[in-house]
Amino acid sequence: MTLNFRNIQKRKKQTELLNEQLEEKVRTRTAELQKSYNESKEAMQRGQSIERKRMAADLHDNLESLLTAINISLDNINTEQLTERERKIYANILSMTENSYDEVRILSHNLMPEELEKEGLENALRMMIGKMNTNQKIRFSLIINNLAYQNKAIDLNIYAICLELIQNIIKHSKATNATISLFEKANILWLEVVDKGTGINKNNEKGIGFKNIQDRLETMDGEFYIDSEKSKGTKLVVSVLLDLKKDVVKTF
Repeated sequence: MTLNFRNIQKRKKQTELLNEQLEEKVRTRTAELQKSYNESKEAMQRGQSIERKRMAADLHDNLESLLTAINISLDNINTEQLTERERKIYANILSMTENSYDEVRILSHNLMPEELEKEGLENALRMMIGKMNTNQKIRFSLIINNLAYQNKAIDLNIYAICLELIQNIIKHSKATNATISLFEKANILWLEVVDKGTGINKNNEKGIGFKNIQDRLETMDGEFYIDSEKSKGTKLVVSVLLDLKKDVVKTF
């Protein structure tokens, strides 16, 4: 009886030991897979960064140079010899060329803003808002508090989303002022953009660049909602979960 009891106890301990060894192997393998996933993710982000830089360089070197050449050619036209109709056409072409030049600069800047690479998100946003306030009728205010996370991919996407929203406000809101707030609370990054303009037509909420914002947020497990009322303005709120257990809040 005692012998059987000892054998049972021995087998029980052996089983417990095997279970512990198996659990340790599972933990080790899981950690290895997580590490491999993180490394693949970082490699993908580096590849995307390189591609963005290449595209930005192509836009700058090719399209911007072409538009500059068009402007130079237009400057050589003697408008005094043109008819009234031809002058209107000339002015229209000149305006479209200048607008195209601005759009190329924005696209190039959006793909890989130099300030973001060198100065970080907070300083890059302050510089962008400073430039907007010198060139636009709308006055933008920027409030940034308590940013502790560190992640370049999130920085790039948040910067691009801010730029997209600012362009929407300039083009569509007819507002005189707007406020951009960025802060971190309870492991969530919050971005709030508020204007006192004309508001957004409910039928157009999925347009005006919001698809681009949604696509960016999907890569960060983020989401956004819009609160807009006609003639009273628009508030757009973006939230991005900063999971401390993941690669999202890492030091690099």
